[in-house]
Amino acid sequence: MRAEHGRSAPLAMDGIGRKASRRTPGQTRRVTCGRRRRSIPPSRPSPENHARHRSVAWYEARNLINQALRRETAVLHSLVELARGPANSDADGVKALSAQAATFQNWIDARAKQRGAQGTAPIVGWNESPDSRRIPGRIGEFGPLTYQNDNVLLARLGKERYAKIKLLNSEATPLLNVQDQSELYAYEIVNFVDGKRTIGEIRDAVSAEYGPLPVSLVMDYLEACAEAKVTAWK
Repeated sequence: MRAEHGRSAPLAMDGIGRKASRRTPGQTRRVTCGRRRRSIPPSRPSPENHARHRSVAWYEARNLINQALRRETAVLHSLVELARGPANSDADGVKALSAQAATFQNWIDARAKQRGAQGTAPIVGWNESPDSRRIPGRIGEFGPLTYQNDNVLLARLGKERYAKIKLLNSEATPLLNVQDQSELYAYEIVNFVDGKRTIGEIRDAVSAEYGPLPVSLVMDYLEACAEAKVTAWK
């Protein structure tokens, strides 16, 4: 059986690789079509705000491609492990995906420059903060924190503390709540906690799924999870 898996791995890898290559351009369409939800900018933004918005948009566009590459590469690695194929048998697929992602990144960089972005890479500031480098880890295995009528954080923290969680507070994040996105973000934030990702990396992964999210909201939510003994800081 092991030998059979090993022989079938290259054929499966080829098919999965082609599918992954077709999925990656979809992330570029998200960039060009502006599918991400954004808050309404000031009516007359200052030049400084203009520069900041350009840099942030550039960062988010690159993040979409980076996260797509990580996701598709992980799929290839998982296939090799499942099929018990030889080590590095997914190397060609990974190389092709990386080249495709690099092409898209170069296109994004060129468009950013055309729109007045400065520097060789986008600068957003928050990813250099100490909080963004903190690493949360899970305390045991658990499922969704909110399921049907059960709410783990509410049960462990109480109504007063729960109401102060900014991500779930309709006054702090009215747009997310109106769009019914808060719980989706909350679910994915915890889903990406693996004891290795930093707050900034979790923020980037979640933002690629549902749209840009301030790192402060991720930090605040995971602070509540730590208080509830669902996660702990490393």
